[in-house]
Amino acid sequence: MIPNILRTAEPLKCKVIDYFMAKNDNIIIGNEVMYGIKRKVVDLLLIKEKSICAIEIKGDNDNLNRLPEQIVEYSKIFDYVYVFSTPKHVESLIDELPLGVGIFIISEEKINEIRRPQKQKKHDKIEMLYSISCQYLLSKGIKSGKDSDDLRKSISKKNMTWIHSLLLDFYTDKLNTNYTAFKNERGIVSHVDDIPLLNGGLTIFP
Repeated sequence: MIPNILRTAEPLKCKVIDYFMAKNDNIIIGNEVMYGIKRKVVDLLLIKEKSICAIEIKGDNDNLNRLPEQIVEYSKIFDYVYVFSTPKHVESLIDELPLGVGIFIISEEKINEIRRPQKQKKHDKIEMLYSISCQYLLSKGIKSGKDSDDLRKSISKKNMTWIHSLLLDFYTDKLNTNYTAFKNERGIVSHVDDIPLLNGGLTIFP
């Protein structure tokens, strides 16, 4: 019989959050955070050591059909990509995911690292800039063009290091308050009912 905790992604999120919190105090985590031109959301977003990491979580009841597309989209924007799943999916993940994607397997007792993530190097400036709200860009004194599309097109002429720093600052500002509230409410371990406190990406960006 499949343990309840392994069936769906939400209970697994708690184990993933606790995994990273136990490893490093100096992090920020967001839940269901919006990114990119298509306004999709990543299961968890992790900020650590000035890197922005996408975390995708697949339970036993989830299929992997969309995962390759998700990985491609994440790789355009985020520094590292992690996939956490269950023993049921381990062979498929190893066979199908690019070598640069980290693979971690969750059991009831622990999380095992199967493959360490490597830094993604083929970022897309426009995708990164569409992950930042127009209001935030304007709040930084960045003004150019007739509309939000023109604004981002103009900014894309800047170098990748500058744009990455801007994206890092945006996500840090966006998620830090909620993450602090989550830590204060969490208790000894994370609980599914506390995860909405981490929500940071459901507002549509203009």
